[in-house]
Amino acid sequence: MLARVLWPERPGVQSLAPPLDAVKYWLASHHVCSNIDVDGDGCWLFAPLTEGDLSMLQNDMLNALGIDLFIAYLWHPEQNGNPSTLARWRHDIDQTARAASLSYSTQPIACMHTERASALAVFRRHVSINAINFAMQPIWNLSTKTPVGHELLARIKEHPTQSWIPHVVSGHDSITLAKLALTNAKHCLGTDGKTYLSINLTAGDFLDPALRSSISAWPIEKRQRLLLELTEWRNPKESNGLQCAIRSLQDEGVRVAIDDFGAGYSSTVILREIAFDVVKLDMSLVKSRRRSDIELIRWVSACAHEMGASVVAEGIESPDDLRSIMGLDIAYGQGWLLDKQGQAKCEP
Repeated sequence: MLARVLWPERPGVQSLAPPLDAVKYWLASHHVCSNIDVDGDGCWLFAPLTEGDLSMLQNDMLNALGIDLFIAYLWHPEQNGNPSTLARWRHDIDQTARAASLSYSTQPIACMHTERASALAVFRRHVSINAINFAMQPIWNLSTKTPVGHELLARIKEHPTQSWIPHVVSGHDSITLAKLALTNAKHCLGTDGKTYLSINLTAGDFLDPALRSSISAWPIEKRQRLLLELTEWRNPKESNGLQCAIRSLQDEGVRVAIDDFGAGYSSTVILREIAFDVVKLDMSLVKSRRRSDIELIRWVSACAHEMGASVVAEGIESPDDLRSIMGLDIAYGQGWLLDKQGQAKCEP
């Protein structure tokens, strides 16, 4: 399918690069091989996508990152066996896109940076009125089909299905979110002693002494049932400090995971430098059927077992995902397919 994707700029705002990077990441995470041709207003995609796929792309970009795309698609190879020329297809789509984009004149399509500032304001306002909730997504033992833990996922109270908060917070806001998550986790770790709770922390959160001290003050039986997931690692200069911070928490009985392994800045470098207790495979790896990705999963699993760590597959959303992961002897998983009964809430 040939599709026209537009993100008109607001005056004085450079909006091309962030939406383009986000579109490329979405395509990669869904294992779509696409030719992308960029111009001043947006880009052209020539990819094996359906109209439903493009609708999902549009919704995902808006819900997760606040990027409102306009997508026009007029040509599909199965529908037109003898298209005239690429230039003609582009002209037809461009005409349609420009005409339709006029309907957005009162609500211009925002760039990510502008929308991020608005989203941060929403987050801070809801923090101030105690309106941040945490859903609990179960993590399953795939063999016994029993939950072994839950991951806390931050949500705005009146929009419990939206998951954009981790994408916009950083610095002090990230620490604020981490403190809220820890408060909820401490309450929700009951006395059954059977399951653990997992919380996402950035490298900056791990390096915050006050945050680590608050965890150290927990009773040992609760610290032992807490899993902290390192969600990003951008600066190699942080490595030594991060190692020390993680080691100090592990000495207190807390387990630590590397999140989204196989995507972004997660790499074999940090896997060698820090002794993680859990390795969480990014959903892009879980969904991949490429031989290179399958071999990478095997290698990660073997390394993890050598280190005494367990492996969790994230983003299991289809029976094919589940069969593939179980065929690779991955013991634990989480995702929509395993979570059809909905997510419980964790509230103090």
